[in-house]
Amino acid sequence: MLDLLLGSQGAPEQEDHRSTLLNQEVVIVKDVEPDKPGQARATGGVYWRCRTTSSTPIRAGQRAYVHEQN
Repeated sequence: MLDLLLGSQGAPEQEDHRSTLLNQEVVIVKDVEPDKPGQARATGGVYWRCRTTSSTPIRAGQRAYVHEQN
């Protein structure tokens, strides 16, 4: 699994759920390039903006873990 940094781009009602996403598995729905954010789908179908902690891109369809939130 690859690690992600999860952004705070969720809707206001989703902000309360951010703390529960740390260390959770998500599915990448928009490619995440090392220098560009992508998008991930968390449990319950909530979509979040994310970026990778690696120099390797993460492609749509891959799974990753939320390593940090900002």
